[in-house]
Amino acid sequence: MRMYIARDQCFKEIRKSYGQDYVNVLRSITPLWMLPVMFILTIIGGLIGAYLGKKMFNKHFKKAGLV
Repeated sequence: MRMYIARDQCFKEIRKSYGQDYVNVLRSITPLWMLPVMFILTIIGGLIGAYLGKKMFNKHFKKAGLV
């Protein structure tokens, strides 16, 4: 998140440790439009995981006779 919110300050600190080439590559693979995409994909991934987990546990609970 820091790379998107405080972008210039973050890259300035990274530049001190890793150099300008690393910062250039990092900027190219983390454009600003990726933040909402990552947020949406995280929510979708969580929903898919919850659905699969529910199906899996439901199957095991029925097999154990708890449901």
